[in-house]
Amino acid sequence: MDAYLSRFPILCSLLMTIFVSHLSANFALSDPHATTSVDTALIEQRESLAREAVQRDPHSENARVRLASVLIDQGKLDEASKELDLVLKDNPNNISAKILRDSLAIHSSSKPDQAKAAELLAKLAANLKSLDKQVPSFDASRIRRDSDERKRLIDEKYHISTFQFPKDPRPVLSERRKLILDLRLSGEKSRLAEALKAEFDEFPNSIDARLEYADFLIANDHADEAANLINAGLSSNPEHPFLLIMRDGLSDIEIAASSEQKLSQRQKLIFDMLSARSIRSDALMQRINHPAN
Repeated sequence: MDAYLSRFPILCSLLMTIFVSHLSANFALSDPHATTSVDTALIEQRESLAREAVQRDPHSENARVRLASVLIDQGKLDEASKELDLVLKDNPNNISAKILRDSLAIHSSSKPDQAKAAELLAKLAANLKSLDKQVPSFDASRIRRDSDERKRLIDEKYHISTFQFPKDPRPVLSERRKLILDLRLSGEKSRLAEALKAEFDEFPNSIDARLEYADFLIANDHADEAANLINAGLSSNPEHPFLLIMRDGLSDIEIAASSEQKLSQRQKLIFDMLSARSIRSDALMQRINHPAN
């Protein structure tokens, strides 16, 4: 699934929103539609951003699907349904729209239906399998083998699967984090930079906020600033695998002789971090499925 999601970021972001909202409802966490006055401006920015994307390109399926996701997140289910109808009318095989459409039944219910959730997961699995048919040149088995070997080597070096990651102090899917996700998808770098910095400034003890900001700086040719962030994080978290991977990757970028080699090292660091996060997710699921007695 890692290879699928890395190729389809819209689908990945939508599924994250769907399932976190579902889990919040199931385990009596905060209402996913509840907001405070502080969140209001961020909510308005997200919706405005999504509507602007649709206005710029009314025929973009991704733009309408993203708008529908934002509307569902705010509880505007009827309007979201209309946007999805428009997408599916033009392309009945749009996987993101189909999955999001299926999720409306869960969001519409005051009491989450476990059977509907299971049905949604089954449809997700079937739709992910169909991606191979839509992209004939996509050699899923080869990429999966390469990914497994990369993860094995990285885990062997950084011991990710056995590391006890500290809890992220940030709220799950806060309005700013949702805005950051939308800005990533829209490609608006200046606003994304402001949002990432604001997130890090508010939560300086969040390793994930530090890493997200450093990722952005590296991708936009500010490796020196990223290195300062990572080194500061290592001063208080010297064994954190993700910080160590970032430190080593930044070192390789720094000593690269040519611009082509620097670009190659940046790409390698991106793939290493993706693999590291996948190892962490696999280890978490293993602990959930096989808790220690």
